[in-house]
Amino acid sequence: MKTSRKATLFLLIALICASSQVVSHAAKVEPEIASALDVCSSLDQFTRWISDLSGETEALIHGKPHYILTRYALADDARTSEQYLREQFYAMGLEVETQMVFPEFSRNLIARLPGITRPEDVVIICAHYDSTSEDPLTRAPGADDNASGTAGVLTAASILRNFRFECSVEFCLFTAEEFGLYGSEAYAAECLAAGKNVVAVLNMDMIIHSTNDVQSLLPLDVDIVTNSASETLAASIKSSIERYTPLDAEVTVDAVRGSDHASFWDIGSPAVAVAENLPSEIWSGSTSVYHTTDDLITQPNVDLPFGLSVARGIAAATMIQAHWERPRSLPFGVASSAVVDGINRSDGGEHRAFMSVGEESGTDGAFAECRAENLVLQGAVGPGPAVSTRPSVIPPLLRRSFPAPPLFRKEKRSLWS
Repeated sequence: MKTSRKATLFLLIALICASSQVVSHAAKVEPEIASALDVCSSLDQFTRWISDLSGETEALIHGKPHYILTRYALADDARTSEQYLREQFYAMGLEVETQMVFPEFSRNLIARLPGITRPEDVVIICAHYDSTSEDPLTRAPGADDNASGTAGVLTAASILRNFRFECSVEFCLFTAEEFGLYGSEAYAAECLAAGKNVVAVLNMDMIIHSTNDVQSLLPLDVDIVTNSASETLAASIKSSIERYTPLDAEVTVDAVRGSDHASFWDIGSPAVAVAENLPSEIWSGSTSVYHTTDDLITQPNVDLPFGLSVARGIAAATMIQAHWERPRSLPFGVASSAVVDGINRSDGGEHRAFMSVGEESGTDGAFAECRAENLVLQGAVGPGPAVSTRPSVIPPLLRRSFPAPPLFRKEKRSLWS
Protein backbone atom coordinates (compact mmCIF):
# COMPACT_ATOMS: atom_id res chain seq x y z
CA MET A 1 0.00 0.00 0.00
CA LYS A 2 2.84 2.37 0.89
CA THR A 3 4.53 1.51 -2.40
CA SER A 4 1.33 2.30 -4.24
CA ARG A 5 1.04 5.66 -2.47
CA LYS A 6 4.65 6.49 -3.30
CA ALA A 7 4.09 5.59 -6.93
CA THR A 8 0.99 7.77 -7.00
CA LEU A 9 2.90 10.64 -5.40
CA PHE A 10 5.72 10.36 -7.96
CA LEU A 11 3.15 10.26 -10.75
CA LEU A 12 1.46 13.42 -9.45
CA ILE A 13 4.82 15.19 -9.19
CA ALA A 14 5.70 14.13 -12.73
CA LEU A 15 2.35 15.38 -14.03
CA ILE A 16 2.79 18.73 -12.26
CA CYS A 17 6.29 19.10 -13.70
CA ALA A 18 5.09 18.18 -17.18
CA SER A 19 2.21 20.63 -16.85
CA SER A 20 4.54 23.43 -15.80
CA GLN A 21 6.78 22.68 -18.76
CA VAL A 22 3.81 22.91 -21.11
CA VAL A 23 2.79 26.24 -19.59
CA SER A 24 6.35 27.49 -19.81
CA HIS A 25 6.60 26.39 -23.45
CA ALA A 26 3.28 28.03 -24.34
CA ALA A 27 4.35 31.24 -22.67
CA LYS A 28 7.20 31.55 -25.12
CA VAL A 29 4.86 31.69 -28.10
CA GLU A 30 4.38 35.22 -29.42
CA PRO A 31 0.70 35.55 -30.42
CA GLU A 32 1.46 37.93 -33.29
CA ILE A 33 3.90 35.46 -34.80
CA ALA A 34 1.57 32.49 -34.34
CA SER A 35 -1.34 34.43 -35.86
CA ALA A 36 0.70 35.60 -38.85
CA LEU A 37 1.97 32.10 -39.61
CA ASP A 38 -1.55 30.74 -39.61
CA VAL A 39 -3.38 33.57 -41.34
CA CYS A 40 -0.84 34.86 -43.87
CA SER A 41 0.09 31.56 -45.51
CA SER A 42 -2.03 28.78 -46.94
CA LEU A 43 -1.60 25.19 -48.03
CA ASP A 44 -3.48 25.93 -51.26
CA GLN A 45 -1.03 28.65 -52.27
CA PHE A 46 2.03 26.64 -51.20
CA THR A 47 0.78 23.72 -53.29
CA ARG A 48 -0.02 25.93 -56.28
CA TRP A 49 3.46 27.44 -56.33
CA ILE A 50 5.04 23.99 -56.43
CA SER A 51 2.67 22.61 -59.06
CA ASP A 52 3.13 25.69 -61.27
CA LEU A 53 6.92 25.52 -61.01
CA SER A 54 7.01 21.79 -61.73
CA GLY A 55 4.80 22.12 -64.79
CA GLU A 56 1.97 20.07 -63.32
CA THR A 57 -0.45 23.00 -63.60
CA GLU A 58 -0.56 25.91 -65.99
CA ALA A 59 1.14 28.96 -64.56
CA LEU A 60 0.02 32.48 -65.38
CA ILE A 61 3.04 34.43 -66.56
CA HIS A 62 2.52 38.02 -67.62
CA GLY A 63 -1.15 37.23 -67.81
CA LYS A 64 -0.74 34.25 -70.16
CA PRO A 65 -0.98 30.52 -69.32
CA HIS A 66 2.19 28.48 -69.69
CA TYR A 67 3.50 25.08 -68.55
CA ILE A 68 6.99 25.35 -67.03
CA LEU A 69 8.52 22.06 -68.17
CA THR A 70 12.05 22.59 -66.86
CA ARG A 71 13.93 25.08 -64.71
CA TYR A 72 17.36 23.83 -65.77
CA ALA A 73 19.51 26.97 -65.74
CA LEU A 74 20.47 26.72 -69.44
CA ALA A 75 16.94 26.00 -70.69
CA ASP A 76 14.63 28.62 -72.17
CA ASP A 77 11.96 27.73 -69.62
CA ALA A 78 14.34 28.70 -66.82
CA ARG A 79 13.93 32.32 -67.89
CA THR A 80 10.18 31.75 -67.94
CA SER A 81 10.25 30.47 -64.38
CA GLU A 82 12.40 33.46 -63.42
CA GLN A 83 9.67 35.79 -64.73
CA TYR A 84 6.97 33.80 -62.92
CA LEU A 85 8.83 34.14 -59.61
CA ARG A 86 9.47 37.82 -60.13
CA GLU A 87 5.74 38.32 -60.60
CA GLN A 88 4.96 36.48 -57.37
CA PHE A 89 7.15 38.93 -55.45
CA TYR A 90 5.56 41.85 -57.33
CA ALA A 91 2.11 40.66 -56.29
CA MET A 92 3.23 40.85 -52.65
CA GLY A 93 4.31 44.43 -53.15
CA LEU A 94 8.03 43.64 -52.87
CA GLU A 95 10.78 45.21 -54.92
CA VAL A 96 12.86 42.72 -56.89
CA GLU A 97 16.40 42.86 -58.15
CA THR A 98 17.94 40.38 -60.57
CA GLN A 99 21.58 39.41 -60.69
CA MET A 100 23.18 37.95 -63.79
CA VAL A 101 25.58 35.14 -62.96
CA PHE A 102 26.56 34.13 -66.50
CA PRO A 103 24.75 35.24 -69.68
CA GLU A 104 23.83 31.64 -70.47
CA PHE A 105 21.99 31.14 -67.18
CA SER A 106 18.73 32.32 -65.76
CA ARG A 107 19.31 34.99 -63.11
CA ASN A 108 19.23 35.30 -59.34
CA LEU A 109 16.22 37.05 -57.82
CA ILE A 110 16.47 39.14 -54.67
CA ALA A 111 13.46 40.71 -52.94
CA ARG A 112 13.98 42.62 -49.72
CA LEU A 113 12.39 44.26 -46.73
CA PRO A 114 14.68 47.11 -45.57
CA GLY A 115 15.53 47.13 -41.88
CA ILE A 116 14.22 49.99 -39.75
CA THR A 117 17.14 50.59 -37.37
CA ARG A 118 19.90 48.26 -38.60
CA PRO A 119 19.44 48.05 -42.36
CA GLU A 120 23.11 47.16 -42.85
CA ASP A 121 22.56 43.85 -41.02
CA VAL A 122 20.90 41.31 -43.31
CA VAL A 123 19.05 38.03 -42.73
CA ILE A 124 18.70 35.92 -45.88
CA ILE A 125 16.05 33.29 -46.57
CA CYS A 126 17.03 31.42 -49.72
CA ALA A 127 16.50 28.45 -52.00
CA HIS A 128 17.64 27.49 -55.46
CA TYR A 129 14.91 27.49 -58.07
CA ASP A 130 16.74 25.66 -60.86
CA SER A 131 16.21 21.94 -61.42
CA THR A 132 17.79 19.01 -63.20
CA SER A 133 16.99 15.47 -64.33
CA GLU A 134 18.23 12.79 -66.72
CA ASP A 135 16.76 14.93 -69.54
CA PRO A 136 17.08 18.47 -68.12
CA LEU A 137 16.68 20.55 -71.27
CA THR A 138 13.35 18.90 -72.02
CA ARG A 139 11.78 17.97 -68.68
CA ALA A 140 13.06 18.62 -65.17
CA PRO A 141 10.01 19.19 -62.94
CA GLY A 142 11.94 19.27 -59.65
CA ALA A 143 8.85 19.45 -57.44
CA ASP A 144 10.79 18.45 -54.33
CA ASP A 145 14.19 19.58 -55.65
CA ASN A 146 13.64 22.44 -55.37
CA ALA A 147 10.25 23.93 -56.20
CA SER A 148 9.45 23.04 -52.59
CA GLY A 149 12.19 25.23 -51.13
CA THR A 150 11.31 27.97 -53.60
CA ALA A 151 7.68 27.85 -52.47
CA GLY A 152 9.01 27.95 -48.92
CA VAL A 153 10.77 31.25 -49.63
CA LEU A 154 7.61 32.68 -51.23
CA THR A 155 5.57 31.52 -48.23
CA ALA A 156 7.99 33.18 -45.83
CA ALA A 157 7.78 36.37 -47.89
CA SER A 158 3.97 36.31 -47.78
CA ILE A 159 4.17 36.19 -43.97
CA LEU A 160 7.08 38.52 -43.25
CA ARG A 161 5.99 41.32 -45.58
CA ASN A 162 3.43 42.18 -42.88
CA PHE A 163 6.07 43.11 -40.30
CA ARG A 164 8.82 45.62 -39.69
CA PHE A 165 12.27 44.45 -38.64
CA GLU A 166 15.33 46.03 -37.13
CA CYS A 167 17.50 44.19 -39.66
CA SER A 168 16.92 43.91 -43.38
CA VAL A 169 15.39 40.67 -44.64
CA GLU A 170 16.19 39.35 -48.12
CA PHE A 171 14.34 36.63 -50.01
CA CYS A 172 16.85 35.14 -52.45
CA LEU A 173 16.08 32.62 -55.19
CA PHE A 174 19.28 31.35 -56.75
CA THR A 175 19.96 29.92 -60.17
CA ALA A 176 22.55 27.32 -61.19
CA GLU A 177 22.83 25.49 -57.88
CA GLU A 178 22.79 22.26 -59.84
CA PHE A 179 25.94 23.36 -61.69
CA GLY A 180 27.92 23.89 -58.51
CA LEU A 181 26.37 26.74 -56.46
CA TYR A 182 27.14 29.39 -59.08
CA GLY A 183 24.13 31.56 -58.25
CA SER A 184 24.62 31.72 -54.48
CA GLU A 185 28.37 31.99 -54.89
CA ALA A 186 27.93 35.09 -57.05
CA TYR A 187 25.56 36.71 -54.58
CA ALA A 188 27.68 35.87 -51.53
CA ALA A 189 30.68 37.37 -53.30
CA GLU A 190 28.70 40.51 -54.05
CA CYS A 191 27.68 40.78 -50.39
CA LEU A 192 31.33 40.50 -49.40
CA ALA A 193 32.44 43.08 -51.95
CA ALA A 194 29.73 45.51 -50.82
CA GLY A 195 30.62 45.13 -47.15
CA LYS A 196 27.15 43.81 -46.35
CA ASN A 197 26.88 42.23 -42.89
CA VAL A 198 25.02 38.94 -43.47
CA VAL A 199 24.07 37.89 -39.94
CA ALA A 200 22.11 34.72 -40.81
CA VAL A 201 21.31 32.58 -43.85
CA LEU A 202 18.42 30.09 -43.80
CA ASN A 203 18.52 27.85 -46.86
CA MET A 204 15.65 25.50 -47.78
CA ASP A 205 16.42 22.62 -50.12
CA MET A 206 13.91 19.75 -50.54
CA ILE A 207 11.20 20.05 -47.88
CA ILE A 208 8.13 18.03 -48.92
CA HIS A 209 9.07 14.39 -48.29
CA SER A 210 8.34 13.85 -44.59
CA THR A 211 8.97 10.10 -44.85
CA ASN A 212 10.85 8.08 -47.41
CA ASP A 213 10.35 4.96 -49.45
CA VAL A 214 13.44 3.18 -48.10
CA GLN A 215 13.01 3.43 -44.33
CA SER A 216 9.42 4.36 -43.65
CA LEU A 217 9.98 4.32 -39.88
CA LEU A 218 12.12 7.46 -39.92
CA PRO A 219 10.67 10.06 -37.52
CA LEU A 220 8.60 12.97 -38.77
CA ASP A 221 11.13 15.73 -38.32
CA VAL A 222 13.07 18.26 -40.32
CA ASP A 223 16.86 18.18 -40.51
CA ILE A 224 19.07 21.22 -39.95
CA VAL A 225 22.65 20.91 -41.17
CA THR A 226 25.19 23.37 -39.81
CA ASN A 227 28.90 23.92 -39.39
CA SER A 228 30.39 24.57 -35.96
CA ALA A 229 30.43 28.34 -36.53
CA SER A 230 26.65 28.37 -37.15
CA GLU A 231 25.50 26.19 -34.23
CA THR A 232 23.90 29.10 -32.36
CA LEU A 233 21.82 29.95 -35.43
CA ALA A 234 20.86 26.29 -35.89
CA ALA A 235 19.73 26.03 -32.26
CA SER A 236 17.56 29.14 -32.63
CA ILE A 237 15.95 27.77 -35.81
CA LYS A 238 15.29 24.44 -34.10
CA SER A 239 13.60 26.28 -31.22
CA SER A 240 11.40 28.30 -33.56
CA ILE A 241 10.33 25.29 -35.63
CA GLU A 242 9.41 23.29 -32.54
CA ARG A 243 7.65 26.25 -30.90
CA TYR A 244 5.52 27.35 -33.85
CA THR A 245 4.92 24.14 -35.84
CA PRO A 246 4.03 20.51 -35.03
CA LEU A 247 7.43 19.34 -36.28
CA ASP A 248 10.55 18.23 -34.44
CA ALA A 249 13.89 19.50 -35.69
CA GLU A 250 17.19 17.63 -35.61
CA VAL A 251 20.46 19.56 -35.74
CA THR A 252 23.49 17.87 -37.29
CA VAL A 253 26.88 19.55 -37.11
CA ASP A 254 28.46 18.48 -40.36
CA ALA A 255 30.18 20.94 -42.66
CA VAL A 256 28.75 19.27 -45.75
CA ARG A 257 28.92 21.58 -48.73
CA GLY A 258 26.89 21.44 -51.90
CA SER A 259 23.78 23.51 -51.29
CA ASP A 260 23.60 27.28 -51.26
CA HIS A 261 24.32 27.78 -47.55
CA ALA A 262 27.96 26.80 -48.22
CA SER A 263 28.55 29.89 -50.35
CA PHE A 264 27.90 32.01 -47.26
CA TRP A 265 30.17 29.89 -45.08
CA ASP A 266 32.87 30.92 -47.55
CA ILE A 267 32.44 34.59 -46.66
CA GLY A 268 32.28 33.90 -42.92
CA SER A 269 28.51 34.22 -42.38
CA PRO A 270 26.39 31.94 -40.17
CA ALA A 271 24.35 29.72 -42.46
CA VAL A 272 22.32 26.53 -42.19
CA ALA A 273 20.52 24.22 -44.58
CA VAL A 274 17.05 22.88 -43.80
CA ALA A 275 15.72 19.77 -45.54
CA GLU A 276 13.48 16.76 -45.27
CA ASN A 277 16.39 14.39 -44.59
CA LEU A 278 20.14 14.35 -44.15
CA PRO A 279 22.31 14.30 -47.27
CA SER A 280 23.44 10.73 -46.60
CA GLU A 281 19.81 9.59 -46.40
CA ILE A 282 18.88 11.33 -49.64
CA TRP A 283 21.91 10.01 -51.49
CA SER A 284 21.20 6.49 -50.23
CA GLY A 285 17.72 6.57 -51.73
CA SER A 286 15.32 8.20 -49.25
CA THR A 287 14.00 10.29 -52.14
CA SER A 288 13.95 7.84 -55.02
CA VAL A 289 12.85 10.40 -57.63
CA TYR A 290 15.76 12.74 -56.85
CA HIS A 291 17.09 14.31 -60.08
CA THR A 292 14.61 12.49 -62.31
CA THR A 293 11.65 13.45 -64.49
CA ASP A 294 9.44 11.74 -61.88
CA ASP A 295 10.09 14.38 -59.23
CA LEU A 296 6.44 15.45 -59.17
CA ILE A 297 4.03 16.74 -56.58
CA THR A 298 1.87 13.65 -57.16
CA GLN A 299 4.45 11.23 -55.75
CA PRO A 300 3.00 9.13 -52.90
CA ASN A 301 5.57 10.27 -50.33
CA VAL A 302 4.98 13.99 -50.89
CA ASP A 303 3.69 15.61 -47.69
CA LEU A 304 2.64 19.17 -48.47
CA PRO A 305 1.47 20.11 -44.93
CA PHE A 306 4.93 19.07 -43.72
CA GLY A 307 6.55 21.39 -46.25
CA LEU A 308 4.29 24.27 -45.30
CA SER A 309 5.18 23.72 -41.64
CA VAL A 310 8.87 23.90 -42.52
CA ALA A 311 8.34 27.20 -44.35
CA ARG A 312 6.33 28.62 -41.45
CA GLY A 313 9.03 27.54 -39.01
CA ILE A 314 11.68 29.29 -41.11
CA ALA A 315 9.54 32.43 -41.21
CA ALA A 316 9.22 32.36 -37.41
CA ALA A 317 12.96 31.84 -37.02
CA THR A 318 13.64 34.79 -39.32
CA MET A 319 11.43 37.02 -37.23
CA ILE A 320 13.61 36.23 -34.22
CA GLN A 321 16.88 36.67 -36.13
CA ALA A 322 15.83 39.97 -37.74
CA HIS A 323 14.24 41.33 -34.53
CA TRP A 324 10.64 41.86 -35.54
CA GLU A 325 8.60 44.86 -34.59
CA ARG A 326 4.88 45.63 -34.91
CA PRO A 327 2.86 44.38 -37.88
CA ARG A 328 2.30 46.56 -40.90
CA SER A 329 -1.23 47.38 -42.03
CA LEU A 330 -2.52 45.70 -45.16
CA PRO A 331 -5.01 47.75 -47.17
CA PHE A 332 -6.94 45.42 -49.42
CA GLY A 333 -6.32 45.22 -53.13
CA VAL A 334 -3.68 47.91 -53.37
CA ALA A 335 -1.25 45.88 -55.46
CA SER A 336 -2.51 47.28 -58.74
CA SER A 337 -0.42 44.89 -60.82
CA ALA A 338 -1.59 41.71 -59.09
CA VAL A 339 -3.57 38.98 -60.77
CA VAL A 340 -5.65 37.51 -57.96
CA ASP A 341 -7.64 34.30 -58.31
CA GLY A 342 -6.90 34.43 -62.00
CA ILE A 343 -8.55 37.86 -62.35
CA ASN A 344 -6.48 40.73 -63.63
CA ARG A 345 -6.94 43.46 -61.03
CA SER A 346 -4.54 45.86 -62.70
CA ASP A 347 -6.13 49.28 -62.87
CA GLY A 348 -3.30 50.98 -64.69
CA GLY A 349 -2.74 53.25 -61.71
CA GLU A 350 0.23 53.73 -59.47
CA HIS A 351 1.64 50.51 -58.09
CA ARG A 352 1.39 50.41 -54.32
CA ALA A 353 2.67 47.76 -51.97
CA PHE A 354 0.31 45.51 -50.01
CA MET A 355 1.75 46.99 -46.84
CA SER A 356 1.35 50.64 -45.94
CA VAL A 357 4.39 51.43 -43.86
CA GLY A 358 3.10 54.73 -42.55
CA GLU A 359 -0.17 53.39 -41.15
CA GLU A 360 -0.66 51.76 -37.78
CA SER A 361 -3.01 48.95 -36.92
CA GLY A 362 -3.49 46.21 -34.41
CA THR A 363 -2.77 42.58 -35.07
CA ASP A 364 -6.31 41.78 -36.19
CA GLY A 365 -6.39 44.65 -38.65
CA ALA A 366 -2.94 43.87 -39.97
CA PHE A 367 -3.77 40.27 -40.76
CA ALA A 368 -7.41 40.65 -41.78
CA GLU A 369 -6.70 40.73 -45.50
CA CYS A 370 -4.22 37.88 -45.26
CA ARG A 371 -7.25 35.70 -44.70
CA ALA A 372 -7.56 35.98 -48.43
CA GLU A 373 -5.96 32.70 -48.90
CA ASN A 374 -8.73 34.09 -50.84
CA LEU A 375 -5.71 35.87 -52.42
CA VAL A 376 -4.12 33.13 -54.47
CA LEU A 377 -1.42 35.06 -56.27
CA GLN A 378 -1.13 33.86 -59.84
CA GLY A 379 1.30 36.43 -61.12
CA ALA A 380 1.52 40.09 -61.94
CA VAL A 381 1.31 42.13 -65.10
CA GLY A 382 2.69 45.52 -65.85
CA PRO A 383 6.03 46.90 -64.74
CA GLY A 384 5.53 46.49 -60.98
CA PRO A 385 8.12 47.96 -58.63
CA ALA A 386 11.50 49.03 -59.92
CA VAL A 387 13.74 46.20 -61.02
CA SER A 388 17.50 46.42 -60.87
CA THR A 389 19.47 44.10 -63.13
CA ARG A 390 23.14 44.03 -62.39
CA PRO A 391 26.07 41.79 -63.21
CA SER A 392 27.58 39.69 -60.48
CA VAL A 393 30.47 41.21 -58.58
CA ILE A 394 32.92 38.41 -57.87
CA PRO A 395 36.26 39.26 -56.26
CA PRO A 396 39.30 37.79 -58.06
CA LEU A 397 39.90 35.18 -55.36
CA LEU A 398 36.39 33.78 -55.78
CA ARG A 399 35.99 34.29 -59.50
CA ARG A 400 35.81 31.17 -61.64
CA SER A 401 35.56 30.88 -65.38
CA PHE A 402 32.30 29.41 -66.60
CA PRO A 403 32.78 25.74 -67.46
CA ALA A 404 30.89 23.87 -70.11
CA PRO A 405 28.80 21.83 -67.65
CA PRO A 406 27.56 18.36 -68.52
CA LEU A 407 23.81 18.07 -68.75
CA PHE A 408 23.67 15.75 -65.78
CA ARG A 409 26.60 15.90 -63.38
CA LYS A 410 26.46 12.97 -61.00
CA GLU A 411 30.04 13.19 -59.82
CA LYS A 412 29.48 16.63 -58.30
CA ARG A 413 26.45 15.99 -56.19
CA SER A 414 25.20 18.87 -54.14
CA LEU A 415 23.97 18.55 -50.58
CA TRP A 416 20.48 17.69 -51.63
CA SER A 417 20.24 18.69 -55.23
